[in-house]
Amino acid sequence: MNATDKAVLYHEMAKLTGADFHLDRSVELLLDQGPPTARRVWLSGVADGLRAGQGITESIRGGKDVDASELELALISAGEKSGRLEQAFEHLGRYYESAADSASKAKSALIYPLILAHLAILVPAVPTLILGTSPGGWWVIVLPITILWGGIAGLVYVWKFLARKAQTSPAADGWLNRVPLVGGARKHWALARFCQVFHSALLAAIRMQECLRLAGASSGSGAMAAAATRAEAMVADGQPLGVSLRAAGGFPRLFADSVSTAEESGTLDRELERWAKAETQMAVSATDRAATWMPKIAYGLAVLFIVWKIVSMMSAYYFGIMSIGEN
Repeated sequence: MNATDKAVLYHEMAKLTGADFHLDRSVELLLDQGPPTARRVWLSGVADGLRAGQGITESIRGGKDVDASELELALISAGEKSGRLEQAFEHLGRYYESAADSASKAKSALIYPLILAHLAILVPAVPTLILGTSPGGWWVIVLPITILWGGIAGLVYVWKFLARKAQTSPAADGWLNRVPLVGGARKHWALARFCQVFHSALLAAIRMQECLRLAGASSGSGAMAAAATRAEAMVADGQPLGVSLRAAGGFPRLFADSVSTAEESGTLDRELERWAKAETQMAVSATDRAATWMPKIAYGLAVLFIVWKIVSMMSAYYFGIMSIGEN
């Protein structure tokens, strides 16, 4: 399922569980609505597990063709153990809704620069094709467009590969976090996921070390997961959580200090919830900034390409006139 499908699915699950429908009945009601194929496959796999007497987490984890991230499994598991499944589904619904909105804005904003890039290739080439003066024929259009889309496909593939690698590799995660515009959004999303899972696990009365492990694995950040592992070892040795987070590195100093203060005052659950909300808002804002500026950068590159083509055409025309004059 894509982010939009998951947002709709989890919002609907939150509504039904909030209305005190049993999980198996909630899944059946959603299946009866005739959802799209991706959602139907997910729901069918979960329904099979529930009929076999499994819990919702195990049904998702072991369901046939049921895809779920570490974030989904951790939040749903914590919600199941704490009796707060409605909140877990609602958190996931809001998270994937934000992710889908940001992706949609970025795609929409890139349409105009792409059109401009194609015009930059077509406009100079069409007159030469009409006049029959193009030495390469249609290749003068086909080749640049092929190179353009090949470059775009290559960038998308490299980014997806590095993004998957960054979930477990601190080095890859660090490199992506240095990318202008995108890096800031990634760091905010990672901390938002960490805080949300930690908060839910804490409410489920899970041991502090296990909370750290689940939150780190669900953050989607190799650097944060490694830091959580280091902090987990310190907490197991009797160190306070805030001190462990500060010493482990990988977390903002302000966040570690806030956790330390909340730990001493007995308000750790509220502090984590506050950070989860704040980081989600900052992540959305950072993603929106990236979605605003990246098309502008692409537009600038397209304009530079057009200027280069115009200068090349005028130079060729000038040298042609000069050659005729010399002859």
